[in-house]
Amino acid sequence: MIRLATVVLGILVIGVIVYCIYFYRIELGLVRPQDHPAAATTQPSSPTSQPTPVGWQTINRPADGFKVEMPCGITETRLPAYNAKGAAEPVETIEASPGPGATFAVSWADNPPVERAGSTDVRTTLDLALNGALTRTRSVLVSQSENVISGYQARDFTARSDGGVLTARLILVGNRLYLLLAASPSSTAAHEDDVNRFFNSFTLTAAKQSN
Repeated sequence: MIRLATVVLGILVIGVIVYCIYFYRIELGLVRPQDHPAAATTQPSSPTSQPTPVGWQTINRPADGFKVEMPCGITETRLPAYNAKGAAEPVETIEASPGPGATFAVSWADNPPVERAGSTDVRTTLDLALNGALTRTRSVLVSQSENVISGYQARDFTARSDGGVLTARLILVGNRLYLLLAASPSSTAAHEDDVNRFFNSFTLTAAKQSN
């Protein structure tokens, strides 16, 4: 399974970030042990079991400039990320794991190193962020497309690795970079519907856009 912290590393910092959201999610109490991907080797699932329907909630973050629909049971984390010079920089993240191996997350950072490296060119910044994500997760790009969200340039991409499928959206709003992330062990029609709902619900608020 693709590690969330690894993805945030590649996208937001171009450096070294702690592997604490996904790799250490049990130790941090973010999920129950039976929900961890490693538990699948010791707890076989019933062939007749059906996926549990995902419950959704609206997350309104006016101070952070957005609102979004996410599966219920979100956790909020402020990651200490480290740039190429070793200085700590905070990365705000909210995350929900509605089922084994499935993750939905929103991360954001103001003036992250990847944005500074891109200077004032939005496309360069988004290119650097996408390439960093692929490198850090050892993933192969499946598809990408340019998008515009509330007047701001965005980049959608899907990647695949031995661990699963990663679908992400990058939005650069001024000097703030948003990352929407959905990861799962495999691509299914039901998961794709959830990903579309998640992405389509993300709305930038007027307060942030006016900055």
